[in-house]
Formats: sequence, structure tokens, C-alpha cells
Amino acid sequence: MGDMRTILRDYKTSLIALLLAAVVLLAAAYFLPESTSSQSPELGVASLSPKGAAGGAVIPASCGSPHSGDMCTPPTVSCLPTSVNQGGSSTCTWSCPSRQTSAGIGFSTGGANSGSTEFNPPSSGDYGAQCSGGGQTTVTITVYSPNLTLTATPGRVRSGNSASITWSASAVTGCALKNPSGGTIGTGLSGTVAQTITQESTYTLTCTTTAGDTSKSVTIGIIPSIEPF
Repeated sequence: MGDMRTILRDYKTSLIALLLAAVVLLAAAYFLPESTSSQSPELGVASLSPKGAAGGAVIPASCGSPHSGDMCTPPTVSCLPTSVNQGGSSTCTWSCPSRQTSAGIGFSTGGANSGSTEFNPPSSGDYGAQCSGGGQTTVTITVYSPNLTLTATPGRVRSGNSASITWSASAVTGCALKNPSGGTIGTGLSGTVAQTITQESTYTLTCTTTAGDTSKSVTIGIIPSIEPF
């Protein structure tokens, strides 16, 4: 009987010891800090660059919006002008944090940490740079698409004869037609004027948009006179 009591007492002692050990382990797992790592805690994917996976690195999930965090400092980006006519150019300058490379958004940075490049924005949109740490900055560039039409009828005349010059324009705020000497001979978004031509002459239609002036020219030639022998 005494042996049985001894066995039960030892069993209870062992069970209590196991329970206490389990409580200690659980408390340690909950309260002790996680092991540190030299790598950035920026894990997961928040979004791709505007050009998708082919446009450069992804933005780490913990960067948030606006980007913040140990590796999410955005680059400084400026673009001038921010309004251009179709075919016009803008110059963008970027600078990423030290020791980070870059990927262009809408243009190529060549991976350089900082730099400046001139390019022709194909359409209105956001252009800028993304750094290898995840931060990115864009600038909105507006591209206007004015449409100018300028014709001369006929395109060649004998000296002293007249020709009609017709023009029209859209997506502009105003136009002026100028003769070879620079004088204005017509205004408005459309019209027709007759001109007496004595020599080869070039007429220029200049129209205005928010981004500046855009022009188109037409040249009227002279038909040579045939002198009798």
C-alpha cells in the first residue's frame, strides 16, 4: 500500500512538472522578441509598377501609400514641361536614396541611381521613377493632340496669278495664318484667303494650345515661263 502511495505521489509530481514546463515554453514563445535578421522586413507585394512586371521591381506591401518604411523612401522626381503637344519633349530628372538603383516609369533610366533624360511622351499619363528599395514617385504629363490642315490650290501658279490658301484646326485655342514676310493674313480655326503669287512662297499656320504653339506650312511654287526663241 505504501508503495502504491509513493508511485501516485511521484506521478503527480511529474505531471505538475510537465505542466509547468509547458506553461513556461508557451510564455517564452509569446513574450520573447522574434529573432532579428539583416534583411529588410518589407515582405509581400502591394502592387506592380504602372508598366507591370516588365516595368521594374514590385512595390513591397509594407511600403503602403504613400510609401514609408526602412527601404521605401521615394525618389525625388521632376519633369518639365508637364504639358506638351504631340511629338514634343519633356525632361525628367530623378534621384533615388543612396546605393539604390532605379527603374523608369514611362521612360528609361538605365538603372542609374540618379540622372536626367529627355523623351517624347506618347500620351497623357504618369511618368517617373521607382527605386530598388520600393519607393516610387511620378509626375503627370499632359499631351495635347492638335490637328492642323493647310492646303494651297493650286500648288503651282504662273507669276502674277493667285492661289487660295485654306486652313482648319481642332484641339487648339486659336490660329493665325502668316505670309512669307511674317504678316498675318488670316485668323480663326478655319478659313480661306486668296494671294497673288510672284515667286515661290511659303505660308505658315500657327495655332496655340495650353502646351504652346504648333505650326504647319505650305509652299506655293512658280511655273516657269517659256520664252520664245
